[in-house]
Amino acid sequence: MPKTQGIISAIQQTGFAIGLAKRGKVPPPVPPHVAKNVSQSRALYDIVKSQGVDGALGIVQGEHALGRIEFEQESLEREEAAE
Repeated sequence: MPKTQGIISAIQQTGFAIGLAKRGKVPPPVPPHVAKNVSQSRALYDIVKSQGVDGALGIVQGEHALGRIEFEQESLEREEAAE
């Protein structure tokens, strides 16, 4: 509180600030959680960006393609094991 600000105006501003906080108009007091060790998702994001597809549509298309690749690899491994 600055020295030039009186106690009454400080109390008024505190009430105003609490009202803003109740309505979600102020940033959170602690920084938001950031995930760690997300190398696979970042790699997928980079692949999708390199293909020129943006947004959620690109991510969904990328996940579908990766799922198909994994499925094909598993089926080849099963065939080789059966032989």
